Amino acid sequence: MNASTQPAHSSTPTPPDILNRMLQHLRVQHRGNPEAHRQLKQGPANTSIATSHSAPTPTGCVDELKKELQTLSKENQVVKANLLAKDDELAQSRKEHLELKIQFETLKAETQKDKEQLILYNEYFESTEKTIARLNKEKQDFVLLGDQQKGLLDKATKEAERMRQKHDHFLALLAALCYNENRRTLLRSTFLSMNVLVGLDEDHLDQLFQFINLEDNGTSNAASTTS
Repeated sequence: MNASTQPAHSSTPTPPDILNRMLQHLRVQHRGNPEAHRQLKQGPANTSIATSHSAPTPTGCVDELKKELQTLSKENQVVKANLLAKDDELAQSRKEHLELKIQFETLKAETQKDKEQLILYNEYFESTEKTIARLNKEKQDFVLLGDQQKGLLDKATKEAERMRQKHDHFLALLAALCYNENRRTLLRSTFLSMNVLVGLDEDHLDQLFQFINLEDNGTSNAASTTS
């Protein structure tokens, strides 16, 4: 076999030490994320990939490096999915917290409103009690005043009856004296005895007697003329 029939080598071959360093670096990153490693290890399809990390890697194995890259890519996707799920949970928790805060503020405002309403009801109740007490006192005052007025009315009625009886007695005396010869003397004594009742003084009595005398004289003259 000449040199022309031998397989050609790559113009830029990768040294084995470089591959080893890259694999070592990927293993360190992979083992630094135990959660992703655990999730990949639980899946049947990833068992050989996850457990292969602990197995020795032959020098210059490019397929092993690709497997490591695929494993790390899957772990990265798992981590991203977990982060997105955590973000969704955090957003949901914040939303629920905001709703609870709004409900708390609403209940707080309603409680304050109920408290103010209760204070108003209490003030109205106290005012109503004072009004009822005042009305009861006024009622008692009216009852007492009514009793007093009734007593005054009874007294006034009795006084009016007594005055009427005196007035009737006075009229009866006047009627009787009209047929008495000595009526001037009797009238004078009668008027003097009832001076308080009729409110006449001596001057008024003299004028009244003069009027009676004139009336007597006129009556006598008329009688003599007729005869």
